[in-house]
Amino acid sequence: MKQGFDFLKCRSITEKIDLNEIEEELNFTLPPIFKLFVENFHYSSDAIILESHFDKLREITVPSEAIIFSPSKEWGNPIYFDCFLDIMDLIEKVKEAQDTSDWIDMNLLVIGYTTVDSRICIRCNEKNIDEIWEVNDDSVNKYKFLAKNIFEFIRGFNSTKDH
Repeated sequence: MKQGFDFLKCRSITEKIDLNEIEEELNFTLPPIFKLFVENFHYSSDAIILESHFDKLREITVPSEAIIFSPSKEWGNPIYFDCFLDIMDLIEKVKEAQDTSDWIDMNLLVIGYTTVDSRICIRCNEKNIDEIWEVNDDSVNKYKFLAKNIFEFIRGFNSTKDH
């Protein structure tokens, strides 16, 4: 049964990323637990490890599974996770963030997406720093709390092959 961190690849000792330099350039401090995550795991749009197979008809490799976020049986409808942003896209989101309603309303910074284009965001205010939220502009409840931090969020990942 594939779940949680089985979907991610750890950075090797030689694959260091200097987020301090990026933070200085942006004059922005990333939430501390999220920063620890990015320093230790591959964080990009293609960082998610999914089983795949070759489709002979279309002559392409396609995923055999998807990731759902469903931390417990009481959770209700699962969220189909699509991808994280690339680090350079994250930098752009930091630059744009203060002009968005998500930032103004909740201090949320986009870090990824679901398969239905909801945004996965991290909270950057001091009181609730590192919380993970789903933002869906088409929902009556635009903001949905998902996890206390990125590690708890990842632990809620499960494969569709197991459901």
